[in-house]
Amino acid sequence: MEVLRFQDRVIVKGQRDRVIVKGQRDRVIVTVWRDRVIVKGQRDRVIVKGQRDRMIVKEQRDRVIVKGQRDRVIRDRVIRDRVIVTVWRDRVIVKGQRDRVIVKGQRDRVIVKGQRDRVIVKGQRDRVIVTGQRDFCLSTETVARIRWNGPFNDSKCELNVYTHLNQQIKNLQTTGLHKTDLCLSLSLSLSLSLSLSLSLSLSLSLSLSLSLLPPL
Repeated sequence: MEVLRFQDRVIVKGQRDRVIVKGQRDRVIVTVWRDRVIVKGQRDRVIVKGQRDRMIVKEQRDRVIVKGQRDRVIRDRVIRDRVIVTVWRDRVIVKGQRDRVIVKGQRDRVIVKGQRDRVIVKGQRDRVIVTGQRDFCLSTETVARIRWNGPFNDSKCELNVYTHLNQQIKNLQTTGLHKTDLCLSLSLSLSLSLSLSLSLSLSLSLSLSLSLLPPL
């Protein structure tokens, strides 16, 4: 068998798809997949070049085994858009979308980076689960409504609507109401609070105007 030498590569003549690395005869590089390293004698194992901690099982491309943690198997049909972070072994960051962190083993949970208290359910983007309060779920519309309204402050009368909203949320936790009921109750409470504040303002302005009138 004639052997052709090329730098640190040893190519077997007649079998151009086999490239043996010099000094590491147990490693066979396939020329078709330059970024793949196949272990000789264990042809079902493919190690990704440059990312030696990742091992792809040949013929089962949806399985990625983390080296050193053989009991952990990440299954995903698309491997190229997944990046395993060495610091956070239980985290999988989507390549090109670094603000999305998927918790391994719980692929339906997506944590927004920078906003760790928000957990978005994958496939149901209108649902936001507040961490620490996993027993209930608010819709993004309700969360935006709560953030938009906030506390109502006036110079003459102060009505803390935000405290009332928090009480409504606590009632939701205890009673387990539906999120549409929460939206309805929040909208009713806001309308009642605003109408009350307007009536107080009108009464104050009316009394002030009456006091300024000259006596008959």
